[in-house]
Amino acid sequence: MKILIAAFALAVTSLVAFSPAQAQEVASAKARMRMVRAFCTTGPCAPSINFESGGAHVNRLKQPKPLAKRKIGRVRLLGVQSAPLPNALDAVLTARFVYDTVDPDSDCPDTGTDSVQTLATSSMFCKQQIDRATCGGDLLVPLGLFDPRCTDVRVTFLDLKVEVYEFGQVGVEESRVATDGISIVGRSPDCSSGGSGCP
Repeated sequence: MKILIAAFALAVTSLVAFSPAQAQEVASAKARMRMVRAFCTTGPCAPSINFESGGAHVNRLKQPKPLAKRKIGRVRLLGVQSAPLPNALDAVLTARFVYDTVDPDSDCPDTGTDSVQTLATSSMFCKQQIDRATCGGDLLVPLGLFDPRCTDVRVTFLDLKVEVYEFGQVGVEESRVATDGISIVGRSPDCSSGGSGCP
């Protein structure tokens, strides 16, 4: 029987940004995630880097702030161990962007689209101690991510996923240090049954 030392609990499965007419009525919920070591088919994706614990959170979002406010959360890893210790790591928050089919002025090029995109990134600076480091940084929405012509179209963010990579290696599987998920004592995830961290 697998012993779980940390059961991943995602507070919500989606974040929803509403159109300005609805902004006073409803806002999205917050999301909290536990970060665990990223595993590939043969073991840890980045075997030279390990860490003791970590977490990420995404703040409440409501229209029209997502278009102007860049900071939407934070990600942190504690007890990072490697030789040498890192000065920085990179994190990326991806989500499914689902744009509504209703566009009052018919000028939004994303109306009715559904795609996976980067919602925010983070440069995680590391504070080094004797034999380990603490790395953390704010999750920032890239400038220009949202087309100003789409402010009157409702967009839903689904399937949030946070991943941490070695510095300058975002998207390189062999450099993926952490992901949101569950941790299993003494073994890698059971990929045959869809365990977290599996490719």
